[in-house]
Formats: sequence, C-alpha cells, structure tokens
Amino acid sequence: MARLSPLEASLRYLGHLRGLGSGTTDSPFVDQEIVVTIPASFDPAARELTAEAARCRL
Repeated sequence: MARLSPLEASLRYLGHLRGLGSGTTDSPFVDQEIVVTIPASFDPAARELTAEAARCRL
C-alpha cells in the first residue's frame, strides 16, 4: 500500500464526505454549512494542510 501525504489523505477524506452528501435531494451538499475542526495536537504545518484541503474540497 502506498503512503499518502497528510494533504492527500485529507483531500480524499473530505472528497468522500462530499460524495456522500451529494445524493441528498432535500439539502444538497453545496447548500449546507460545513464546519471542519482541526485537532489542537496538529503542528502548524498540519493545521495549514488540513485547512487547505477543506478549501479545495468543500
């Protein structure tokens, strides 16, 4: 199994969540307010990569 960077892992995870919400007809994913929390234990670089992934996928 290939290793993923933290950014790629976050992008895949958030993309998967977006895909799950897209099938909802009552409240489309793009119309929902999404809150992404970043663990305090992340170092500054990991926090920024997680935030970048959220901006790309949400």
